Amino acid sequence: MSKSLFEITGTIANVENMIESAETLGEDTQEYKDYLETLFGELQKKANNIDFFLDSLEVKQAEILAIAKQYEELAKTYKKKATTIDNSKKRLLSLFETTGLVGEKKKFETAYHSYYLAKSYTLEVSPDINLESLPNDFKKIKIELNKIEIKKAISAGLTVPGFFIEEHKRVQRR
Repeated sequence: MSKSLFEITGTIANVENMIESAETLGEDTQEYKDYLETLFGELQKKANNIDFFLDSLEVKQAEILAIAKQYEELAKTYKKKATTIDNSKKRLLSLFETTGLVGEKKKFETAYHSYYLAKSYTLEVSPDINLESLPNDFKKIKIELNKIEIKKAISAGLTVPGFFIEEHKRVQRR
């Protein structure tokens, strides 16, 4: 059974320590160096396997990105169709209102559907409204953190209670 990447790197560290000890004692280190070379070969194979795995993930990621772009295109098409439907309904409403063919209690029937007028009510907001003058019962307040400014403050040496900057490491491939 092949060793894990961590086992290989751990063994490399042990063999390097053994070589250092043998050199200190004046012993022959060739056998250790040969074994170390074998371990580096295994490490190279593992790295190649990981590289191949990452390449395959990147291909999958590209496929998912392509699907996301198709989804965006379908969403645009859907929106266009929804707009067409909405505009057609508005034209029908205008036609029915001006001709009187349809009313609240008067239906108009086609081979496929029946049409009638229904009322609904929506709240519209005036563009010149002063939100500060509204009672608190009519407002929702949403507080959001400004993480960029908090990070700048901490980086500048200020203390912001409850916040800290954490260092992360990542592997970059080219």
